[in-house]
Amino acid sequence: MVRRALVVVTVIVVLAVGIGGMRFLISQRKPPPRQVMEVTGKLVRVMTVQPQEAPLVIEGFGTVRAKTEWSVVPEVSGPVIRRSPYLRAGLHIRRGEVLFEIDPRPYELAVQRIQAQIAQYRKDIAVLQQQRRNHGASLRIAKRNLAIAEAELKRDDALVKKGTISSRERNRQRQTRNDIEQAVQSAQNNLQLIGPQIATAEASIATAQVQLAEAKLQLEKTALVTPFDGQVLHSDVDLGEYVQAGREVAKLHDTTAVEIPISMTLEDLKWLPGLSPETLRTASDREP
Repeated sequence: MVRRALVVVTVIVVLAVGIGGMRFLISQRKPPPRQVMEVTGKLVRVMTVQPQEAPLVIEGFGTVRAKTEWSVVPEVSGPVIRRSPYLRAGLHIRRGEVLFEIDPRPYELAVQRIQAQIAQYRKDIAVLQQQRRNHGASLRIAKRNLAIAEAELKRDDALVKKGTISSRERNRQRQTRNDIEQAVQSAQNNLQLIGPQIATAEASIATAQVQLAEAKLQLEKTALVTPFDGQVLHSDVDLGEYVQAGREVAKLHDTTAVEIPISMTLEDLKWLPGLSPETLRTASDREP
C-alpha cells in the first residue's frame, strides 16, 4: 500500500514539474519579428484609343432571284390582233413595250353606245325643260282666263236676279268657267310631272357616265404594257388566239432589281443595323 501511494505521489510531482517548466519556457520565448510586405502594382502600358470605322464582314449563302415577278393576266377577253416579237421565253423586253393587244372594236362600240345614250338623255332633258316652260305659260294663261270667267259668272248671277238674262245663259257661262278651271288643273298636273321626269333623265345620265367610265377602262385594258424592264420566263399567247380574262398567258421578271435571301446565325444578325435586341430575342424564341 505504502509503495503504491509513493508511486502516485511521484507521478504527480513529475507532472507538476513538467507543466511548470513548460510554462516557464513559454514565458521566456521572444515573439518573431514582423515583416511588412511591400505591394507593387502590375506593369501595364497605357494608350489612348480613337474610334475608327472598319468594315464588318458577315458571310451568308443564298440564291439570287428577281425581286419582282409579273404574271400577265388579261382583264378583258378577245382575240389577239397584235403581239410583240419579244414576247418569247428568254428574251428581254423594255418597259412600256406593248406585249399584245386584244381586238378593241367591241369595247369601242360599247363606249360609243353609252355616249349615244347620254346624248339622248340630254336631248330628252332639253325637251322636258321646254315642255315645262310651255306648261308654265299655259297655266298662267289659263289662270287669267279663269279670273275673267269668274268675273263674268258673277255678273251673270247679278243679271239673272234682275231678270236681264235667262238662267240658261248664266249656266252656259258657268260651264265655260268649269272648262277653264279644268284646263288650269290639267296645266298644273302636267307641270308637276315635268320635274320627276327631268330628275329621272339626270339620274340615267349619271348611271350612263359610270358605265362609260367602265367601258373606257375596259378599252384601255385591251393593250397590255410592260411595267418594267424584264425578261420573259414563258409565254402562251399567239397572234389570233382568243384569250380569256383572268387566265395567265405569260410571266416576266424584273431585271432592274434582284434580291438574295440568305441564312444567318443570330450571332451575326446582331451586327446588322436596325435590329433591336427584342427582335433578336423573338427570333431566337422561334428557333426549334
